[in-house]
Amino acid sequence: MGRRFEVASIGVDEALQGFSADPFDAFTPSATGLRVPSLIPANGGRYLFLLATRQVNAKDRVHLRGWRQLVKIGISSPGGGAPPPSRPVELAVTTPDFRFPDGNVSWHLVREPMYTVDQTRKNTDLPNFMYQTADQAALLYQSYTQSAPTGYYMLNLTSYVPPTGMQGSWEPIGGLGNVHEIRAPWTNTDGWNTLDERVTGPCRISLYASVLQTNPLNAARAVTFPVGSLTSEGIPPEESFIANMAGIETGVVYWRVAGALMFEDEDKMVEAVECP
Repeated sequence: MGRRFEVASIGVDEALQGFSADPFDAFTPSATGLRVPSLIPANGGRYLFLLATRQVNAKDRVHLRGWRQLVKIGISSPGGGAPPPSRPVELAVTTPDFRFPDGNVSWHLVREPMYTVDQTRKNTDLPNFMYQTADQAALLYQSYTQSAPTGYYMLNLTSYVPPTGMQGSWEPIGGLGNVHEIRAPWTNTDGWNTLDERVTGPCRISLYASVLQTNPLNAARAVTFPVGSLTSEGIPPEESFIANMAGIETGVVYWRVAGALMFEDEDKMVEAVECP
């Protein structure tokens, strides 16, 4: 057995402003996954998230053993005074093919060229919010505007355009180039055995998510359940969550998305060095 490791999404979280998330990253407190902005981009625009990526050098061959998916729906209301802090309530989606009538998430596990787009960093970049591409988890953009700078990409966002032309260079891995449901749940205890793919470089192995944000004011989302039925068998937990939160004005939206890739690299022979 070779070296095993997992590359997973972690991102800045505005609900942690003024707090720490761990002893190592107090200035940009982060949490599992990447926050999905509530803004609905113009003309049906979708958010493009790079969830996990690994560079494979020329002539190297890596063993991709598994992957994980996580999407959460959520809602936030002011918590104990003027925000921040906010008081988010989130629910992990467990129904594999759940989607809103006007929103959805697609997943893309791909092999891509090492440098598909301009790698130059922009002064408009923010933590986990990068121009066109990144080497770690990030929401990718071609352009965006904010009504006021905050340092948090999901706040005060007034427009967003995803990168263009990237998908043409993607090569599906394991037939998972375009997935519309959760096939590898985040909590799966057998995640290390969900794939068995060997990929040769030079390339990047990347997991993307494309999110079409839902509009909580869309009348087509409304579902009326019989009284007392929200805990009954047959009602998906996501629908119960949406119905139970109906009294909060902001409405339930796609809140967070995350992904992980699991690798096993074969051991390489290392020449022994005799200690004096």
